[in-house]
Amino acid sequence: YQRRVHGDNIEIAIKMSTIYVCSDHAGFDYREVIVKFLIGKGFKVVDMGVATKERCDFPDYVTQVCQALQKDENGIGILIGGQGIGMSIAANKHTGIRCSVCHDYYTSKTSRERDGCNVLAVGARVVGIEVAKQIVEVFATSSLKEEDPTIQENLKRIQEIERENLVLPKKK
Repeated sequence: YQRRVHGDNIEIAIKMSTIYVCSDHAGFDYREVIVKFLIGKGFKVVDMGVATKERCDFPDYVTQVCQALQKDENGIGILIGGQGIGMSIAANKHTGIRCSVCHDYYTSKTSRERDGCNVLAVGARVVGIEVAKQIVEVFATSSLKEEDPTIQENLKRIQEIERENLVLPKKK
């Protein structure tokens, strides 16, 4: 559905999509808060784990989020780790995924608008929970500036690099 945001007499229509969220053990507490925060804002959220604070292999959870996004091109992913870096590296190994690690509002917003990122990685050991909420909300409410030809050229080139260098999954 469409959600309208009012501010400074400007009305912005935001297309809402499913947000797939996961964390590792270090991001467990933040994930719990972020999922509730997003649901409270009216977003459709799919919480993909982890179930406990015990050490886990985060690439497995990242893969679940990325596979969901490969089937849902309008969805976005939120990965919450200790630093977010390892999760971002794992996510970017998946075809069609553009994941950025963001530590502030500006990089989160521009990662969506200028780089077409569809996954955000946040470090629970790097930013406070209130900043994490801001980062997640702006990521979820921003979108690609499709009218900018420079952005379109860059994304086209990234897709070419991806096709040339990533091994595609075998058809079953």
